Amino acid sequence: MDYLKNHQPFSNKRELNEAVSSHLFRCNFELNKTDRSVIEMLSRYAVKYPGVAHLKLDTLSKAIKKATRTIQRSIRKLEELNIIERKSFTREVSGGYGANLYVFLPPNVISELSPRQEPTSPTAPTKEHPKSENEAINLKSKKVLYSHNTYKQVTVTHYQRFKGLLNSYTGEENQQQINRLYGIYRGQTCRLLKFSIHQDKKELFEALSLQAITIAFQSTKKKNIRNLFGYYDGILRELIEKTLFSDAFIDYSVSTVLIMLNCLADNSKF
Repeated sequence: MDYLKNHQPFSNKRELNEAVSSHLFRCNFELNKTDRSVIEMLSRYAVKYPGVAHLKLDTLSKAIKKATRTIQRSIRKLEELNIIERKSFTREVSGGYGANLYVFLPPNVISELSPRQEPTSPTAPTKEHPKSENEAINLKSKKVLYSHNTYKQVTVTHYQRFKGLLNSYTGEENQQQINRLYGIYRGQTCRLLKFSIHQDKKELFEALSLQAITIAFQSTKKKNIRNLFGYYDGILRELIEKTLFSDAFIDYSVSTVLIMLNCLADNSKF
């Protein structure tokens, strides 16, 4: 199975595990039990050649004890979430198509979409009124934007900004620390985003999570903090509570809130 070397995206098992862990954190609330089982099975078969598994649908179906169609739906979902990329495989000796290859994508990289999803001709102009700069992008328009991304065009996600800020303070990449802190942010904010009153505050919560990182690491220079994760959890919780429940923030944009939070950080009692 040396042909799998040409498709492996990682150099060792550690990189594979870190990528899988990052995807699980990033898509925690989008994945169901079957999706997680498929990821687990694929990652087990993707160890010898880190990141690529050559596996039959029947094998997955029997191992997870789910119908083949259920497994197919789950795989399509994992592709849409940019966790894996499915590649067809042609038998060299007998010819014809064999079992698919499943390649785990590195975190934050948007995979090159299959030809069926790429526009074959220029999109005809519509009668829609142009959106203003401040107008939110709906889910449909997001799919149009993502459809033009390739491996060479990397989307800068909040996870990337979060990870980059952490690395700038620590001077090195500690994936376990990144995952735990990012998990705290996700745990606090995803529950709030389920309420209709907070559904438009995703960008605000992202800004607060970065501000909490700044406050936490600046504080480590002034005093000894035994539990960084608990400290960050408390800072983020307090920032969110003050932002959501203080009359001072009701009518301000995210950029204005950040200015206010900088003043709050300078006078913080954390």
